[in-house]
Amino acid sequence: LLYLPFELSYEDWSADFEVARLNDVHQWDDDDDGTIDRTELEVVKMKSGTTEANMPYLIRANEAGEKTLTVTNATLHRAEETSIDCSSVGTLFTFIGTYTGIDGSTMLTKGYYAMGDGALVQAESSESNLSSYRWYLSVTDRYGTPKNIGEVKVAVFGFDDDYTDGVEEIENRMEENENAIYDISGRRVVNPHCGVYIKNGKKYLIK
Repeated sequence: LLYLPFELSYEDWSADFEVARLNDVHQWDDDDDGTIDRTELEVVKMKSGTTEANMPYLIRANEAGEKTLTVTNATLHRAEETSIDCSSVGTLFTFIGTYTGIDGSTMLTKGYYAMGDGALVQAESSESNLSSYRWYLSVTDRYGTPKNIGEVKVAVFGFDDDYTDGVEEIENRMEENENAIYDISGRRVVNPHCGVYIKNGKKYLIK
């Protein structure tokens, strides 16, 4: 899962990572009994161009092991926890980004989905915290009541044929930007004075 307040260019990630944009959600009644049996999130591998700031993406490393994503000449935008939706007649799928993370109790009680074992799954306990710079999925009916639809498989278009079971979550490490301070307009600040500032996705007030 990837959610950032700046763009990434293909050259930034292509050497070590693959990035996919969210495209659509599909559901099927496989046994023709009138009940939805299978839900898939369709994503498309990006083979050029740039990502958008404050938009959800999936990312995976080309090889196993810890990887670092290094970004140069990034333009920081205001960190906004925006959402996009993809709806059927009876179900609302909302993808929501977070810069502060979501505690496990909220993930559990709200029935939110996050990535686990190659699929989007609901939290199993109050210990299922979601880290910052991620996004999560809210699945509700048209009246806002959470729905449990089982796991949501990830169908990836454009990845190699030997990778068909979803996109693995990796740890995003932005070492150069870690502990950096920004004002609410997204500009980096070296010596902050009075005002509201953002550090590691959290807002701070300096009086």
